[in-house]
Amino acid sequence: EDKPKEEESKDDVKEKDEKKGDDKAHKFRGPAKDDPGDGLPTYDPKEIEFKWNKDMKDKKSCDTLHMLYLLQLALNLVRLRTIERNKYFKSIGRSDRFINQLDNPQIIENFLDWHNKDKEKNKFDGELLDKSEKLHMINEIISEIGGGAGKIVKKGPATKIYTKLKKDVVIETTTWLELPQPKLKLKSTAKTGYTKLYKGEKVIGECTTADIVTLLTYVNPSDDAWAGEHEEKKQDDDKGILRGVFQSIKWSNNFKSTQGGDKPKKPKPSALEMDFILNGKDKTNGAILKKNTDAIAKDNPITDEYKAMAKRKRRWEDLIVAFFEGKPREWKYNDDTCSFDRPADPNDPDDDIKAAAKIKVHIVKDGTKPSDLGDELKPKEECKPYDGARFEATSVKQLCQECMDYLIPPQVQNSKGKPFNTKLRGGVNQILRELKKVYVQGILEAAAAQK
Repeated sequence: EDKPKEEESKDDVKEKDEKKGDDKAHKFRGPAKDDPGDGLPTYDPKEIEFKWNKDMKDKKSCDTLHMLYLLQLALNLVRLRTIERNKYFKSIGRSDRFINQLDNPQIIENFLDWHNKDKEKNKFDGELLDKSEKLHMINEIISEIGGGAGKIVKKGPATKIYTKLKKDVVIETTTWLELPQPKLKLKSTAKTGYTKLYKGEKVIGECTTADIVTLLTYVNPSDDAWAGEHEEKKQDDDKGILRGVFQSIKWSNNFKSTQGGDKPKKPKPSALEMDFILNGKDKTNGAILKKNTDAIAKDNPITDEYKAMAKRKRRWEDLIVAFFEGKPREWKYNDDTCSFDRPADPNDPDDDIKAAAKIKVHIVKDGTKPSDLGDELKPKEECKPYDGARFEATSVKQLCQECMDYLIPPQVQNSKGKPFNTKLRGGVNQILRELKKVYVQGILEAAAAQK
């Protein structure tokens, strides 16, 4: 049964015309061709693994990495349609009309090579797709750049690729953002392909433990780094402002949404910033107390006093660094108090950590006194440093639990008999998420420039 005209694709119309005129054109047939096959690579492609950025909800907002993944999907749609067309040609005995399959990983690699030559100028992103003329995208971008030196993408296939990318490929937010979030793979050739977007830049999996510490502790001294999201300025290279992980956490919780805009919000520091067991009770450098945030009236800008307090370095930062460095964690308990392993700073008269050492310990399981626990408080396994490779190989769940147990032993429990450290989960997870997505090369270079 024929489809309505408006539902017929150009390929469907071509097939009908071919059936009508095939007998007449018999004498004009070219030499038979070998079946091009399914178009899948005969080698194991190299892959860039990444997770879809939740901020890229439409094609316009995509950066080069995400847009190249959409291009890869468009190339696959062209590959599948080519299989269908070739099956039809085979069914009517017209092997001379077989359509060659494209080398999809090579096309992606050609774009990656081009982008790596000038990552600021050579962008295949949503803005390019949205604002460029159709013929420019087909001829100068997909055919010329995607075709590379071997000119493997002619104008005809380039047109099909553009149409698929523009009209048929969709951003599958439901699938790509579900938890646990799946890893997507951008594929290039086996010999000269890519395992990261920029071959010359370090990524988190290649970091040493010292690099990890730098990523955690780097502080951008610019006032712009503490501005609210409505006031945030872009750098000259159009990248977001560089912040180390700890600075990013403080900014996100205390500054991002509390300044500028129509409806500024109250700051919401995490338990890491507010817990007095970790940070002590010193009014200057100790924990941020709930009364500090409650004192800020809703819809009013945060005060300069609060800003200064929220920016300060606190003990939880030292402990997180010590965890990644694999330093032993020693807890010494008295019956009703816990004494920290960090002594007061003799050069800092405001360091009240001695007073913080006299904090009452929360209820311990079965009513056991802390001093009775003895060796139970020691870590079950020897602390080992985390470099980038180990960080990537360890599940977030395991890494989060290890870090929580390092900060406050699980034997220390609340009034309901639950480990007290569970309240740190949100803050620790926030650190791990931020560490996974920071611009590694940029922060390492910025930190080196400060020395």
